[in-house]
Amino acid sequence: MRKITLLAALLIGCFAQAQISTGLIQITDTYTIGIEIDQENVIVAMIGEQDRWMGLGFGVSSMTAGGDVISFDSTGLNDRAFLGIGQTPQLDTQDWTLISNDVSGGVRTVVAARDLSGSDATDFTFDPNANTLDIVWANGVSANFQNHGSSNRGATTLAFSLGVDGPQTQSISLFPVPANDVLSVSLQNVMLDNTTIKIYSALGALVLSQDIDHKSSVLNVSSLAKGVYVVKVNASSGNLTTRFIKE
Repeated sequence: MRKITLLAALLIGCFAQAQISTGLIQITDTYTIGIEIDQENVIVAMIGEQDRWMGLGFGVSSMTAGGDVISFDSTGLNDRAFLGIGQTPQLDTQDWTLISNDVSGGVRTVVAARDLSGSDATDFTFDPNANTLDIVWANGVSANFQNHGSSNRGATTLAFSLGVDGPQTQSISLFPVPANDVLSVSLQNVMLDNTTIKIYSALGALVLSQDIDHKSSVLNVSSLAKGVYVVKVNASSGNLTTRFIKE
């Protein structure tokens, strides 16, 4: 996989708040994944060739009916549920928020976030204290979500290790949540030189960017439409990511 070292560095920054992490796991020569879980959210990274679709199923060891799936294909990021082996997983309530979809040198990196539990009965509930996680994976042979072929899928168990922790853990706090007109942002243990706060829509569009030089800042979000947004803090000491709801 080309540029994997650079991608790993970027994702480690994105996952600075995580309590447990699988790290980046290279499933095949063309497919790499990573999962981070904190007390409120799960963040998933899928890295593969830009002209292939990518998928992950959580808490299952096969593609039997009822399993929880996330996929990215030519239609974008989708929340799905398995219907059974050999059947195309159905679309589910979209609980995942797309944080980034970057393509460089023919390699696509997709990063998405979700609450620990989802909206549907088939959604897997992630455990921030878990030691392992069973997954199934598929990496399609085209950009369109379709049959992956027998050599482009599999099952494995991922092991978690402790992520960033301790008294110097970088953190970001938001108030109020949900927000209406203003959003207060408080940072801990973040170096503030060349620090920027960026807000992205659920579709990954940048809707607000503001340079900051104080650990506490207030953002005017009155012009944003109602919905879920991703907040990213880019700093020299690392990047932080969280979400908030605009009422």
